[in-house]
Formats: sequence, C-alpha cells, structure tokens
Amino acid sequence: METLIHLYNGKQYINDLLKLDDPMGNDSSKNIRDKIQYSVKEKYGFIPTSIIRPMKIKEFKEYVDDSKYLDILHLKGVYKLRGAGFVKKRNIRLSQFNTGLLDFLIKKYLFQNKNDDYDGKGRWILDPFMGRATRPLIFNHYKFNYEGYDVSETICRINKKMISERETHPLYNKDYQIAIHNDDGTKLDNLLSQKYDSVITCPPYWDIEKYHEGDGQLSLMNRDDFKKSYAQTFRNLKGKIENYVIFVVSEVRKGKDGIFDLPAYTVECASDNGFILWDKVIHENISPTLHILARRNEGIGFVHKVHETVLVFKNKEE
Repeated sequence: METLIHLYNGKQYINDLLKLDDPMGNDSSKNIRDKIQYSVKEKYGFIPTSIIRPMKIKEFKEYVDDSKYLDILHLKGVYKLRGAGFVKKRNIRLSQFNTGLLDFLIKKYLFQNKNDDYDGKGRWILDPFMGRATRPLIFNHYKFNYEGYDVSETICRINKKMISERETHPLYNKDYQIAIHNDDGTKLDNLLSQKYDSVITCPPYWDIEKYHEGDGQLSLMNRDDFKKSYAQTFRNLKGKIENYVIFVVSEVRKGKDGIFDLPAYTVECASDNGFILWDKVIHENISPTLHILARRNEGIGFVHKVHETVLVFKNKEE
C-alpha cells in the first residue's frame, strides 16, 4: 500500500498515520500509539533537555550562606570585573555556585540507579577548584566524601570555619569526610585517595574575578601561563577518576583580543589525556541587571552572554 505523506497539521498527520493498515498483518497502529501517546514527563519524571535554568534551592539557602564572611574576602583583596577594569569594593557579591545546578548534576550523573535514594554511600568526590563552601556542604548532605583544593588561604580558612559551624545542622552528615587543601588544584599534591568516583568543579574563568592571594592563582596569570597550568589539571586527573569529570566553564572576553574559548580548550585538554566528551549542558544564568549589561555590550559590538557550559567527560574505554 503506497501512501503519499504531505506536509500538513501534525496532529492530523498522526491521526491519519494511526489509521494505516499494515500489509503484513501486524497491529502497527498499536505500536505507534505506544510510542507517541504518553507524556514524556509522566513516563520519565522529567523533560529531557540540554539547556537548563535551575533555580537556587530554598532548602540550601541558609545551609550554604557565607555572607558574613565576604568582608574578610574583600579585605584580603578580591577584585571583580566592572566596566573597563577591575574594582575592589566591600559590597561586591562574588560568584557563588548555583545550588540548583549542583543538585541537577549530582542527581543526573552521580545517581544513575534511582534506588540509591540519593545516598552517595561515602564515594569520594574530587574538586580541584573548590572556591566557596557550597560544593563541600552539598556533597556532604548527599553522603559523599569530598576533597577540595584552593590556593587561597583565606578561602580555605573560611570554609573550614563554616563547615565546623554546620556540624549540628540538620542537612549535615557527620559520618562523611570533607578534606580541604590549601594548595594548587592543578598539581593535586597530597591526595587522600588513589581513586575518586567523580570530579565536579568550576575553575577560575581566567580574568573575570581576580583573587589576589596564593601561589598558582590562575586568575593572575597571562593567557599562555593560564593555559599551561590549566592543562596540567587534566594530566594529573588521568587514571584517578572512575566515572565522570564535570567542568562548569564559560567563554572569556579580553578586549581587542576577542574571546578566549575556555570550553573548547577544556575539551582539548581533556581529550589529550584520555577523556571523551560524554555530555554537554548549557546553563542559562540570567542576571537581574541583564538589561544594563546587554546595552553596554551591544554598544561595543558584543552579544551579551547569559550562559555557562557544563562539560561532562568520561574515561575512554580501554
């Protein structure tokens, strides 16, 4: 039976398709109905997507709040990009890892078996670029052991104090370890374990925020030195990770030099060291001051970025 399919209303096309007779005597209409007549969300519990805009999770707001420590960071010299240069102000709000994004990544990639009931069972997570205490505390909540690196002595001191203060918090699990190294995450010296389940990290985006403290501070390097040091991270991760290596990165603008494509360079470094690009997620990051930033960037010939790139790597199969 020959059927001429025309371009017309999709719903009508489906209805007509279901009426087709199968010359082989099979109940093809039932097979088609089984494939198309269900809600993806009802069947799987989510809408599959590669572009997400997760909201910060209210349950974690007070748990990861470190606002009372931000003045210490500024006094120690943290600079934020504003307009044509960097400024140092005590009222600058430094970037904090989005708890909704972290929750999504943990549940999506680290709990493939939903029967695990979001219990990390003490698996070790490695974080070469720890930053503030958000990731250590959330991983602890999900019962992972966590090991993080940061070159800033001030950041490490604040995080240790915050974590000690959370030991009586209902979201905190005392039975799981949080290890913090005031050291260079590109070198990964003094690791506590030989193997780690996964890496989830967010490296400095080169020159968007400058942290004026610590040897090996990536944000203070020129581009060539940054690239050499950054690539070293993947060389030192090689052979140590059992499952996923997840980097949250973004492109970086540098005046007349144009864009430094950090996501592409991350893929190159990972590939050179035996990791394959397994997945890619675009994280929309809409700022409340977007209208101001967009107007400024359009005025100098740029399209304003409102996203970060989540790159998910796995080891190449031997």
